[in-house]
Amino acid sequence: VESARPSIMMLARCTALSNPLLSGSRVSATLIRMRPMSQSAKDWVGLQNDQDFWKKNEKLSRPVSGHMFIYKWPLPAILSVFHRGTGTVLSLGVSAASLTLLLGGHDLSFYIQFVQSLGIPSPIVFGGKMLLTWPFAYHMSNGIRHLVWDTGRSLEVPQLYKSGYAVLAVATAISAAVACL
Repeated sequence: VESARPSIMMLARCTALSNPLLSGSRVSATLIRMRPMSQSAKDWVGLQNDQDFWKKNEKLSRPVSGHMFIYKWPLPAILSVFHRGTGTVLSLGVSAASLTLLLGGHDLSFYIQFVQSLGIPSPIVFGGKMLLTWPFAYHMSNGIRHLVWDTGRSLEVPQLYKSGYAVLAVATAISAAVACL
C-alpha cells in the first residue's frame, strides 16, 4: 500500500522546476537526486488522517517537551519577570490614576477623605499601602541594579543572586517605611 504523502523526490522536482533561481543549478540537481527512505505507510512517522498528536506521542513513549512550568526558575529570571511586570502595572496604574483625577471631577483630597471615611482598620491600610508602594520601590531598586550591570559590574552568577536578594530587601524596607507614613 502506497503512503498518502507525496514523494519527496516529486516535491523536490516541483520545487526545483518551479523556482527559476534553482532550475539548472547545482541545488536543483541535488534536490532531484533525493530519494525517500521508505515509501511504506508504516514507516511514515508523521500523523495519519485518524491520529491525534498527543495519543501518537504517548503510544511511542515520547517525552513531553520542556516548558516553563517544569523547570525551577533561577532568581535572576524571576526578578526579570517581576521587573517587567511591575513596569507594566505601574504604567497602567499611573495612567488610570491620572485619568481618574483628570476626569473624576474631584481633587486628590476628596479621594483621600473618602478612603478615610470607610473606617478600614490600620493593619489593612498598612497592607494596602505596602501593596501600592512595593512595585514602585522594587522597580526603582531593580532599575538601579540594571544601571550597575550597564557598567559591566556584578555580572557573575554569585553576584547576581546577592544583588537580587538585596533588591528584594531594599524594596521591602522602602515600601514599609513609606507605608508607615
